[in-house]
Amino acid sequence: MENEEQVKQMVFDAINQTGVPPETIIAVGQIAEQAINNKALYPMVQDAAIRSGLAVSEDFTESIDYQLLATLSMLGKAAEQIKSLGGTISA
Repeated sequence: MENEEQVKQMVFDAINQTGVPPETIIAVGQIAEQAINNKALYPMVQDAAIRSGLAVSEDFTESIDYQLLATLSMLGKAAEQIKSLGGTISA
C-alpha cells in the first residue's frame, strides 16, 4: 500500500509541477507502454513527453531509456486508475 501511495503522490506532483492535465499523462503513458515493446515508437514518446511538458529533451538519451519509459508508463497507469476510481487528480 505504501508504494501505491507513493505512485499517487508522483502523479499529483507531476500534475502540480508541470500543469499537465491528467488525460495527457495517461496518453503519454500509453505511448510509453507501447514503446517498451516497439522501439520504433521511442521518438513519438520523446515528442509527446516534451510537447506536454512532462520531460525536456535532456531527459532522453540517444539510446532507448527503458527506465524513463517505465516511469512514464507507470505515471499514466496511475493517473488512469485514480480517474477510474473517481478520484480527482487535478492541480
